Order: sequence, then C-alpha cells, then structure tokens
Amino acid sequence: MQIRFQTTVTLFIKSFDDDRGGARRHLASLLSSILDVVSALSKLCGDFIVDKFKSGIWPHILRLFGHLLSHRTNGRGSDTTMEFSNTESGLLLSLLSCMNHIFSSKQCGLLLTSTVSTAGAMVLPLLSQDGEIGDATVDLVKTFLRIDCDCLWRALLSLSGCDFPARPVLPHVARKPHQHQVLDTMMAGRAKLLMDFVEELPEQPLV
Repeated sequence: MQIRFQTTVTLFIKSFDDDRGGARRHLASLLSSILDVVSALSKLCGDFIVDKFKSGIWPHILRLFGHLLSHRTNGRGSDTTMEFSNTESGLLLSLLSCMNHIFSSKQCGLLLTSTVSTAGAMVLPLLSQDGEIGDATVDLVKTFLRIDCDCLWRALLSLSGCDFPARPVLPHVARKPHQHQVLDTMMAGRAKLLMDFVEELPEQPLV
C-alpha cells in the first residue's frame, strides 16, 4: 500500500504538467481509495499503523498537499484565492478525512503529536475555502487542537487579525502587527471560532 500510494502521488503530480485530464481524474480516484483504506486501518490496527503512517504515508501526503495548494493559489493584488477543480476538491476532502481519522484515533493521536504543528500549518490556508473543504478543515484543526492546543495558537491569532495580548514588561513593543494586513474574512471568522474552541478545551497535561 505504501509503494502504491507513493507511486500514485508521483503520477498525479506529473499529470498536472502533462495536462492529461482523464488520467488525473483516475489517479485522484485511486488516491482517494487508498486514503480510505488508511483510514480504515487506523481503526482496525490502532497504534500499529503509526510508524507505517509516519514513514510511508505522511511524507507523500505532504507532497500532495504542497502540489495542490501551490498550483491553485492565484494572487490578484492584495487578494489571494485558491480555486480547485472538482477532481482536486474531491481529493482534498479525502485527504482531510483521512488525516482526521488518523489523528482523532485515541491510539494514534498522541503518538503523532510531533507532526501536529506541521500538519496544522499545512491545512490552515484551506480555512479560506467555502463549503465542504472549509468545514472539513475546521473539523481537522479542532482534532489537532485537542492533541496540542498551543501548537497553532499564534498562527490562528495572526489569521484572525486580532491584536497580540499586551506585554506589560515591554510596553514599548508594538501590539498591532496586523494593522496593515488585508484579511480574508472567511478565514478570520473561522480562526476566531477555533480560538474560542481552544478556550473551551480542558487543560491538557504537560508533555
């Protein structure tokens, strides 16, 4: 399965340059099926899958996300949007769902703590997406925050456009680093929602 996933990710990325629409749809469907299998294995195998996931699946999920996001970011002046085809949207939903299954597993979640900050930073741009992708991203980030509520706090604060808290010991330090930043209202609203979610979480044990 690891080799099949790696090979299919490579072929999918190459299919963008070759502009083979039919092949790209087929490869996306195959990747979604493999991700469904990985999700099922996380329930059946528990922590046995963690090492396999970290070494054989996770690096290629990073490649796939990087490819999808970098090729679908269009900057127009101060506005940056991401537009995905139906094929890419379906694959993104499969990726988000698989990650949510893996990281929400009681056996796997805590063992993957070291990857949470990287995974969170990777998916945060999708908070700007309307509909299913944005909603699935919110659910996944909540899963990350249940594992480590501090790892994404600064990033969420920045995306929300809120001021950083006062620093009485250093009153001369500027408190509004985002005053000239043009905010994505969808992303800012979801970031605030997630910050409120953090406040409602029970205190987490120190690692």
